[in-house]
Amino acid sequence: MVANIGLSVERDEFVTWLEEQICEIHEWLCRQSLQMVQGTIRDTWHRLKNTHDVKISTFLLQVPMHFGLLLSTPPTEWIDFVNLRFQAPDNSTLSLVNCGHAFVNCINPLAAVLLATEEVGLVGKQICPRTSKSIKTCQVWHAGYQGLEKNVQYLKEDVQGRKSQIGLPDQCRAVYKLGGHWQIVCPEQKGELALTDTMTTVMIRGIPPRFCTRSIKQMINNAGSHGKYNGRYPYRAKL
Repeated sequence: MVANIGLSVERDEFVTWLEEQICEIHEWLCRQSLQMVQGTIRDTWHRLKNTHDVKISTFLLQVPMHFGLLLSTPPTEWIDFVNLRFQAPDNSTLSLVNCGHAFVNCINPLAAVLLATEEVGLVGKQICPRTSKSIKTCQVWHAGYQGLEKNVQYLKEDVQGRKSQIGLPDQCRAVYKLGGHWQIVCPEQKGELALTDTMTTVMIRGIPPRFCTRSIKQMINNAGSHGKYNGRYPYRAKL
């Protein structure tokens, strides 16, 4: 699980950022010996593992196989599931914002541990818009559900998993890799109630008293918005 993500970050923006970071890790990996990689990940493995994980000695024996796979795999294929969690807007926001954390599945354990290292991974890096004043830095933790299959199954079959996706627009929903392309796990269904109403109405103030509905529409049309509005409510001058 990746935490401390900027709240205004969109899902596709986060995925692109992840792939850029993984490309840098891949370049680093190509310059390292197997022994150097094993030394780098040792401390991170102890921080990530839970009581059901294999021992570090067993994992290190598997590293050569995972190491070779990652070297031969394009870095954009290292991850196959991303669920950036979103929450409904409240009084402080006008639109959907993410919850500050995401669940990311990697193709093998070594990729997951490398993402969680401070030396070359995501830990300590920022994923916030450049205009943001946030100083939050990413943290990476062990997630409850492990593997692509279990993560997808949770969203499709578990009550809480399905609930986390209902009402979200497709661009905010969890995605997984299929045939080298990102696919939405639970696409938006017809008749599904949105978590937030789409903002379509604006109020224009400071209109000179001499203006009428026709002249206001003419100005809007001249600004390039012809046919992009519903002129339902007439402008009435205050007498």
